[in-house]
Amino acid sequence: VCSSREDLLRAEELIALYSLSDRVPVYFSPVFGALEPEAIVEFMKERRLNRVRLQLQIHKYIWPPDRRGV
Repeated sequence: VCSSREDLLRAEELIALYSLSDRVPVYFSPVFGALEPEAIVEFMKERRLNRVRLQLQIHKYIWPPDRRGV
């Protein structure tokens, strides 16, 4: 879960350090309201993180993000 470009950079370091994307599925998920999904996708494209996937908390896009029980 990433809330800033710094988080993305650190995640990229850890992926490389431990060869994570060769071993397990790796997902980036934005903190809702802190980092736009488009920013993550652009970062992934710039860095050629082709084996990393974007994961959204889709319920926060369907219902208000402060709504409980959905």
